[in-house]
Amino acid sequence: MIDVLYLAYKDVVKQRRLLAIVFIALTIGMCNTAITTGVMKGFEKYVTEDLVDVLGAHIIILPAQGNEYFKNAQSIIDKAESIPDVKTVIVRSYFLTSVQVIGKQMTPESRNSMIEVDAVDPDKESDDAGIAQNIIAGKWLDGEPGEIVAGKIFADLRGLEVGDLIEVNFRNKGIKKIFKVKGIVEAGFEGIDINLFMNLEDSYEIMGGPGRYNYLSIKLYDKDKSDAVKSALMSEGISETIMTWDESLSFAKNILDMFTLVLFVVSSIAIFTAALSVAILMYINVLHKTKTIGTLKAIGASNNKIIMLFLTESIIIAIFGIIFASLIAAGLVMLLSQNPIDISAATIRFYLDTDSLVKSILAAFVAIVVSGIYPAYMASKLEVIEAMRYE
Repeated sequence: MIDVLYLAYKDVVKQRRLLAIVFIALTIGMCNTAITTGVMKGFEKYVTEDLVDVLGAHIIILPAQGNEYFKNAQSIIDKAESIPDVKTVIVRSYFLTSVQVIGKQMTPESRNSMIEVDAVDPDKESDDAGIAQNIIAGKWLDGEPGEIVAGKIFADLRGLEVGDLIEVNFRNKGIKKIFKVKGIVEAGFEGIDINLFMNLEDSYEIMGGPGRYNYLSIKLYDKDKSDAVKSALMSEGISETIMTWDESLSFAKNILDMFTLVLFVVSSIAIFTAALSVAILMYINVLHKTKTIGTLKAIGASNNKIIMLFLTESIIIAIFGIIFASLIAAGLVMLLSQNPIDISAATIRFYLDTDSLVKSILAAFVAIVVSGIYPAYMASKLEVIEAMRYE
């Protein structure tokens, strides 16, 4: 066995051109797999972790159907906070408004377009949600009246800067208020970056007093206990609409599952193509070594030894090629993870999925070894006389 391994290794090392071609084929296949799974894992992580952490929303409670505000918000908050797994309850209210930037020209279209303004508790948002940690200019709200934070997309569209004054028209309430832009936030999520955020107390005039909220967000110590907490909330007699984070993101997760299946097929084809390339190269390699095979048989090498020799070559090529390809693929995905790709509608994030990479390595190794069986078998079946005559 040792002599077969030595001969196979020595033969592989001599075939630098063959190794280079195999390495290229495997690298393309592994990079394809790593990048596609990296995109899916990045999207999954963004949806199920990053976005949930930014919103602080492991469980969402909305007013009963047909109601604009909660009728008993404080009672719901007290019941939720009594559950041991609940870390905090974040209160928010949403308003559709139009905005005029004071001192700057605005087109009628932008002046009349509807913008969402979120009334938030600045302390709760700062401690238990991720919006406040994404300030890129100025500062987050600190409870001072008449201040507002703008999402980056909105700020870019309106040419807003920290310190600008804006007039917010709460049309359905018949109220206009002047705010000073205290900061600009960029969370990487359009649902946040296109909105405005004001202090909860500034909304009391609009809502007709405190305690009238239309959105409660519950953050847990462990988001995996969201189903259990939802059941506990329902057992407390809370009849409002209650959704766990995975229920609220079910549509996105369904799309993710569909694309994961499609990309799994694409990745499998890439791995299969790489293995097929190795099989073809090994077959060509057998043809080029016909006379060598004849010589080995002439000096007493058995068919099994010839098969072992070529299979060992396939294994060595697979090991070297997969190590090289995996390092390139992992390095590429790690580089992309540090440099997300911004497109007009979203940001493409990458995440190195080590589980998928290991599975791809094992699949590629098995595929290459299996693909090397036929060339090895063909080599063992060559007749000595015919092989010695081969030119």
